[in-house]
Amino acid sequence: MHRLIKKGWSFFKWLRRHPVLRFVFALGSILTLTACVIVAGVVMTLKSRDVAVPSVVRNYVAQQLAQTLPEIVIDYDQLRLGLADDWHPQLILQNVALSQPERAPFLQLSNIQIEFAPESLVAGGLLLTDVSLAGAGVALKRAQDGTIRLRFMTTAPDAAAGVDLFEALDVIDTTLADPSFERFSRISLSGLTVQFDDARADRRYVVDGARMDLSRQADILRIRADMALLSGGADIATLELNYDSPIGQRRAEFGVTVSDMPARDIADQSPALAWLSPLDAPISGALRGGWDDTAAVLPLNATLQIGAGQIQPSDQVRPIPFDQARAYFSYNPALQSIEFAEISVQTPDTKLTATGYADLLGTQTDPRGFIGQFQFSNVTANPLGLFEQPLSVSQASLDFQLGLTPFDLEIRNFYLQDAASGAQVIATSRVRAPQSGWDVAVDAMTQKTDLDTVLRFWPLGF
Repeated sequence: MHRLIKKGWSFFKWLRRHPVLRFVFALGSILTLTACVIVAGVVMTLKSRDVAVPSVVRNYVAQQLAQTLPEIVIDYDQLRLGLADDWHPQLILQNVALSQPERAPFLQLSNIQIEFAPESLVAGGLLLTDVSLAGAGVALKRAQDGTIRLRFMTTAPDAAAGVDLFEALDVIDTTLADPSFERFSRISLSGLTVQFDDARADRRYVVDGARMDLSRQADILRIRADMALLSGGADIATLELNYDSPIGQRRAEFGVTVSDMPARDIADQSPALAWLSPLDAPISGALRGGWDDTAAVLPLNATLQIGAGQIQPSDQVRPIPFDQARAYFSYNPALQSIEFAEISVQTPDTKLTATGYADLLGTQTDPRGFIGQFQFSNVTANPLGLFEQPLSVSQASLDFQLGLTPFDLEIRNFYLQDAASGAQVIATSRVRAPQSGWDVAVDAMTQKTDLDTVLRFWPLGF
């Protein structure tokens, strides 16, 4: 340290003996300090607010965007420059219209914020890192065959048909593989309006204020979205979506998380969920699935928590209330079969837990019902208040066939063992819901019993 101080003092003594060099050194120091102050001032100005750019910058940006996105024409009213939260420079385009050459705009936005790598300007390019969009509208349409097409909301007639969802994902994959996007990390969409027209369910859903993030993490394309929608009255249902796929490959995994979603809205979305259609109740839970490299759909795994509601296949029948239910199941689309690891129901007069399976009747695009088998445990029941005291069953199983429209439940080979007497009962039953109300028929038999057991099983009012 002493040596450094001594050398520094010698340097200043030398400057004192050379006035011209002393002047040059002083001037250089002042100019350097001034430049640092100016740069700092510009940086702080850009950090606090964006500024309009001159025409020469506008022309340069237009040229670079055209090279980066050659198949898209970008028109905008204003171009401003600022700094993002991570101190990267960003361009702010206001009142933006995107179109293909010689076509009407397919997307109009209030603004686009584009972050880019500053070192790319030195190389004479524009490497995008983050893009933020605001005020976009997306329309999804599901046809009767289950295919989904996507388009941005626009008045352009040639964009009305949209593109297949798989084609849109392929376009994203191809774009991310381009060298111009090697530094790309994320696209964020806020204030998103989503319109979903479901031809299969004959319903339209419109959501405002949705959010979506599309990001690249290593070689994985990840999409996250969340939205909220009114589900009747003052209730609000929420929906979260996630999608992961290796870039350049078709295989993917997806997940859906719902909260307080009406059962009938969920039932319309997949044959694996069609059995929920007779329910009027809120559902929360998660579903996970995917498809392979050939786009073949993989098994769907689901966990559903069903809140208090009622069983009411049509408005003409008296609703049967229940307190709660839950289901853990997996649907194999190749076999068209649901495997229930557990399904439990609690109503004011019935508690049961069951496992079993249900095979789809009809087709994936037109589910008509199910046929299957359940094994029950921990059953106490007094359905529709038929009995003076709830029945307690130690073992039970049944084969069934369920028709959805109209509701028609046929129970075959119903076996149960009474917990109190040990009596074994074999029965058949049919439950329908015509316009006149519930229509229930039961035919039961046992090889041996006593009068008290018969009276406990005898419906009140018969």
